[in-house]
Amino acid sequence: MKGAEFIENMIKYCIPSVFSAVVGILVIPIITDIYPTDEYGKINLFYSVANTISTFAILGFDSAYLRFYYEPPKGYNSHRILKVSLYVGIITSLGLFLICRLFFADPISYYLFGERNDVLLAGMLIYIIGIVLMKFVGYEYRMGQNARMYNWSQIASLFTNRIIFVCFAAISTSYIWGDWAIALSTFAIGVLFLCMVERKKIHFEFPSYFFSASTLELFKFGFPLMPVALMVWLNNSVAKFLYSYFKDYSAIGTFSIATSIANIFSIVPAAFTTYWSPFIYKNYKTERDFIKKTHDYIVLASIWLQMIFWAFQDVLYNFVGGEYKESQEIFLLIMINPILSLISETTCYGIMLAKKTKYNLYISLVSFIINLIITYVTYSAMGILGASVGVSIAALVQFVIKTLIGQRYYGTISVPLKTAFTVGVIILVSVLNIRFYTNFVMRVAVIFLVIVYSAVIYKDNLGEIRVFVKNAIKEWRRQ
Repeated sequence: MKGAEFIENMIKYCIPSVFSAVVGILVIPIITDIYPTDEYGKINLFYSVANTISTFAILGFDSAYLRFYYEPPKGYNSHRILKVSLYVGIITSLGLFLICRLFFADPISYYLFGERNDVLLAGMLIYIIGIVLMKFVGYEYRMGQNARMYNWSQIASLFTNRIIFVCFAAISTSYIWGDWAIALSTFAIGVLFLCMVERKKIHFEFPSYFFSASTLELFKFGFPLMPVALMVWLNNSVAKFLYSYFKDYSAIGTFSIATSIANIFSIVPAAFTTYWSPFIYKNYKTERDFIKKTHDYIVLASIWLQMIFWAFQDVLYNFVGGEYKESQEIFLLIMINPILSLISETTCYGIMLAKKTKYNLYISLVSFIINLIITYVTYSAMGILGASVGVSIAALVQFVIKTLIGQRYYGTISVPLKTAFTVGVIILVSVLNIRFYTNFVMRVAVIFLVIVYSAVIYKDNLGEIRVFVKNAIKEWRRQ
């Protein structure tokens, strides 16, 4: 595959990621100026808990949908897999809600809101179903290569999750208004997009395939991956869930802002992963050299993007107000998670291709336990700094183990030492930020050293980039 063709295809799916980054930058000043840390903490906790539960509720059928979209099992087509996935997600969500409402309403309500609020528990069910709908609608557009509708669905999802609750701040900054705004808008948008997906495919049939051996095949593939996806959310939310246990909603708010700023980096992994996942499954047999080359470019892009954040963090934090400013020392530590997540997209697909999904479960569980222990032990002495250390160490452990196993089944790294050293530099810079985030001279010195390092280690890749840019300019001039 030509690099230009790959980049062009990837750019088609990056619009929601760019939109997300812009929204994050614009909304953060409003949140930090208007919302008290404890109220925003409760809103963010509502979002994290609902997404975690929805990840469990679909029982891994999201992974099965992606894996079998092009190669459906007997009796299935891609649309039937979509229907079964939605049935599973909605029915499981309803079952979980009934159990919680009948037997655990009081402790769950106090955990989430610090008070009894049964009505808002029902609001969470509505929100979870909306998340399930939007998740599979996005997959349908993405796998069908309908970039335009995929982008619109993701932008709508970003609006309901990241923007709409801020619009109600003029009425009230209470978490109740914010949670209901998120829940109802996500459900409404989910139903709307599902109707758009289904309008050309509606036909009535008894879902006899639901009880077939092929459904069991989907379940056997996807279910072992569900805990992996669940652990991703738990790993990202360990601090929030623990701080809620301690009723420290203000710490949740501050840590959430640091995570939001760190996740601006996710503009790249989100755009890349959206196109990369279907590309790998479709081309892993024929495009191995291209995949290896892509790995080097991704690692290089990761360290350069980190340098941009390292250099311009003061600009970002000029827009952050109140108690939220204390998160500046930790945001680069939290950023290690999305950075390594991006790099691992080019190192660990061997696990999936070899259908050794059990390894993903074991690795994610180890990572989660490490994160949980570090965050819990350091809560009293280090606060959110301890939580950020937990996130970064857990992310590193997960990356290293998954990469080692993934490379065993499908090698994508040409020079392992080069990747290892670069990841080490990324981690070192994140740690240095704790001490030197206010020292501009030190930051400039580190940037210079990293530029020299990357120019030497990745000189061949930089040469290819220069040739690509020159050819692109020549092509543009001809037009």
